[in-house]
Amino acid sequence: MPYPELKKVYYSDPEHYKDIYTTRYNSPYTQHIDFLIGQNPAFFVVTPEIQSRMLAIHKLDKKSSLSAQSFQKQPWVIFPDAV
Repeated sequence: MPYPELKKVYYSDPEHYKDIYTTRYNSPYTQHIDFLIGQNPAFFVVTPEIQSRMLAIHKLDKKSSLSAQSFQKQPWVIFPDAV
């Protein structure tokens, strides 16, 4: 399902802009921010696709952190000739 930016909807389909804006603003995936953009309250929508990608990034970050921790626990050998 296409998910056009609101500014594109504003210019391409002005008759439905307010309905689409209201639907997105009231979506259960919407996060409201305490400032205005123009005359409108700011918000962003965390779609299921974005949430899924955020979770994947979090898992990779955790895996990377665990790998870094195990690497740090390895004994270090310093070769005098290499310094």
